[in-house]
Amino acid sequence: MYICSENFKELIEMNKELTANLLEQHLNKKAADFTRKDLITFMEDNDIELLNFRYVGEDGKLKTLNFAPTNRAHLEDILTFGERVDGSSLFSHIDAASSDL
Repeated sequence: MYICSENFKELIEMNKELTANLLEQHLNKKAADFTRKDLITFMEDNDIELLNFRYVGEDGKLKTLNFAPTNRAHLEDILTFGERVDGSSLFSHIDAASSDL
Protein backbone atom coordinates (compact mmCIF):
# COMPACT_ATOMS: atom_id res chain seq x y z
CA MET A 1 0.00 0.00 0.00
CA TYR A 2 1.33 3.41 -0.95
CA ILE A 3 0.54 6.50 1.12
CA CYS A 4 1.23 9.86 -0.49
CA SER A 5 2.69 12.61 1.67
CA GLU A 6 -0.59 14.54 1.86
CA ASN A 7 -2.44 11.46 3.11
CA PHE A 8 0.40 10.75 5.53
CA LYS A 9 0.17 14.26 7.00
CA GLU A 10 -3.57 13.79 7.42
CA LEU A 11 -3.01 10.44 9.16
CA ILE A 12 -0.47 12.02 11.50
CA GLU A 13 -2.93 14.76 12.44
CA MET A 14 -5.68 12.22 13.06
CA ASN A 15 -3.43 10.00 15.20
CA LYS A 16 -1.31 12.44 17.21
CA GLU A 17 -2.13 10.56 20.38
CA LEU A 18 -0.49 7.46 18.87
CA THR A 19 2.95 9.00 18.46
CA ALA A 20 5.67 7.34 20.49
CA ASN A 21 7.34 10.70 21.10
CA LEU A 22 6.14 11.88 24.51
CA LEU A 23 7.42 15.40 23.85
CA GLU A 24 5.34 15.64 20.69
CA GLN A 25 2.29 14.45 22.59
CA HIS A 26 2.81 16.85 25.49
CA LEU A 27 3.68 19.90 23.40
CA ASN A 28 1.29 19.05 20.56
CA LYS A 29 3.91 19.83 17.91
CA LYS A 30 6.44 17.97 15.80
CA ALA A 31 9.98 17.50 17.09
CA ALA A 32 11.38 19.72 14.32
CA ASP A 33 9.37 22.62 15.75
CA PHE A 34 10.53 22.31 19.38
CA THR A 35 12.06 25.40 20.97
CA ARG A 36 14.31 25.77 23.98
CA LYS A 37 11.31 27.14 25.88
CA ASP A 38 9.29 24.03 24.95
CA LEU A 39 11.96 21.74 26.39
CA ILE A 40 12.21 23.77 29.59
CA THR A 41 8.42 23.77 29.98
CA PHE A 42 8.29 20.00 29.48
CA MET A 43 11.04 19.42 32.04
CA GLU A 44 9.35 21.68 34.60
CA ASP A 45 5.86 20.26 33.99
CA ASN A 46 7.16 16.72 34.50
CA ASP A 47 9.65 17.36 37.33
CA ILE A 48 12.56 16.13 35.19
CA GLU A 49 15.87 16.75 36.93
CA LEU A 50 18.32 15.06 34.55
CA LEU A 51 19.09 16.10 30.96
CA ASN A 52 20.64 13.59 28.55
CA PHE A 53 22.43 14.48 25.32
CA ARG A 54 22.95 11.50 23.03
CA TYR A 55 25.45 11.17 20.22
CA VAL A 56 27.07 8.43 18.19
CA GLY A 57 30.61 7.73 19.40
CA GLU A 58 33.50 6.97 17.09
CA ASP A 59 32.92 3.28 17.81
CA GLY A 60 29.44 3.61 16.25
CA LYS A 61 27.65 3.10 19.57
CA LEU A 62 25.12 5.44 21.10
CA LYS A 63 26.68 7.47 23.93
CA THR A 64 25.05 9.70 26.54
CA LEU A 65 26.17 12.85 28.35
CA ASN A 66 24.12 13.46 31.49
CA PHE A 67 23.58 16.85 33.11
CA ALA A 68 21.72 17.72 36.30
CA PRO A 69 20.83 21.42 36.02
CA THR A 70 20.77 23.07 39.44
CA ASN A 71 18.08 25.61 38.52
CA ARG A 72 16.17 27.07 35.56
CA ALA A 73 18.97 29.50 34.68
CA HIS A 74 21.48 26.65 34.57
CA LEU A 75 19.10 24.63 32.35
CA GLU A 76 18.69 27.60 30.00
CA ASP A 77 22.49 27.98 29.83
CA ILE A 78 22.97 24.30 28.97
CA LEU A 79 20.34 24.44 26.22
CA THR A 80 21.65 27.76 24.89
CA PHE A 81 25.43 27.45 25.16
CA GLY A 82 26.03 23.76 25.86
CA GLU A 83 28.17 22.47 28.69
CA ARG A 84 31.91 21.95 28.98
CA VAL A 85 33.10 18.37 28.62
CA ASP A 86 36.45 16.59 28.42
CA GLY A 87 36.82 15.93 24.71
CA SER A 88 39.53 13.30 25.16
CA SER A 89 37.01 11.07 26.92
CA LEU A 90 34.62 11.46 23.97
CA PHE A 91 37.00 11.17 21.00
CA SER A 92 40.34 9.34 21.02
CA HIS A 93 42.01 11.71 18.54
CA ILE A 94 41.69 14.71 20.92
CA ASP A 95 44.76 15.36 23.06
CA ALA A 96 44.02 15.37 26.81
CA ALA A 97 46.07 18.57 27.26
CA SER A 98 43.70 20.54 25.05
CA SER A 99 40.52 18.55 25.36
CA ASP A 100 38.00 20.93 26.93
CA LEU A 101 35.03 21.20 24.58
